[in-house]
Amino acid sequence: MRNADLRWLAVVPTIIAVYVLGLTFTFTTMDFAMSYCPTDEVVSGSCISPWYEEFEHKLLCAPAFASGLAMVLFPSLVAPSHRGTLSWILYLGGVAVVFVAQFAGFHLEALAATVGGAVALFILRGRSRGQVT
Repeated sequence: MRNADLRWLAVVPTIIAVYVLGLTFTFTTMDFAMSYCPTDEVVSGSCISPWYEEFEHKLLCAPAFASGLAMVLFPSLVAPSHRGTLSWILYLGGVAVVFVAQFAGFHLEALAATVGGAVALFILRGRSRGQVT
């Protein structure tokens, strides 16, 4: 197999790895948020404090942004060619997922993931023009 073929095969494991790392970052962030909940306001593993839900949604914007950025950026960097096309396919797929996430009430997180993907497109656009190294 040629090097280019191996790199195309590496795109799928890269997507899976980014997904798993994004989930890990998200769960770690949720554990961090839960550590701020007073113990007397934890019921069945959930915080019932009135401020907690908004705090958690805002805090989850960081892993959403990072996941959106990484999901577009890293597989596109691994691909041997057609990086622009691949990055747009990944971004538009992410936008479709984000559209569904909004129905679950994750508006801020959806926006953060969309912006993260857009930042990745901007970075890749600069790389393709030789502006960013």
